[in-house]
Amino acid sequence: MKFAPHIFMALALSASLAMAADKPAKGFKRHELSAGVTMDFPKKWTLSSFPMPIPGASNYRIDTGKLRIAITGFPAPPAQDGSENPTTKESFVKDTASQSASQYLAVSKEKEVVPVVLSGTGYVLAYATLSSATGEPVFPAFYARTYACVSTGIVRTTSTVYSVTIGSDDCNGAEHQAALAALSTIHVGT
Repeated sequence: MKFAPHIFMALALSASLAMAADKPAKGFKRHELSAGVTMDFPKKWTLSSFPMPIPGASNYRIDTGKLRIAITGFPAPPAQDGSENPTTKESFVKDTASQSASQYLAVSKEKEVVPVVLSGTGYVLAYATLSSATGEPVFPAFYARTYACVSTGIVRTTSTVYSVTIGSDDCNGAEHQAALAALSTIHVGT
């Protein structure tokens, strides 16, 4: 699959530079997801929060009409023996993201899942993007709605594990690329 790398790179660079300045890039708004974890999304997008029955869990949605994003967070499990929790390791996050995306492989253009891995202070993120083999919306990423493009991934912070799903009808479209760029804006307060 060919993505519009110039769009993604421009958005990612803009977002990264803004993070260095500790403020959102122009046209973006910072949202707190939980416990000092923030992400920046385009100002025109509305982040909605839905209650979860689990203490410490969070559930967010963005729906622009052309794009839907779900970010669901759960408290991270503690290490059993006082050592480093294996779920904080890049390999675990990458493998988990690959497993999540593999459910869509049978109807995708791609022959294998190739996760993108990003990490920074206090987090590891991995996601993969797949496109429909027919160009038709075949990915049931959300209830009662299918998409021609899906990105699915995992963000692991020291205190929370987030599942992220992005559905749209165009992997190269500006909104899908902006959603992927937003993932690079994650910031974990210290």
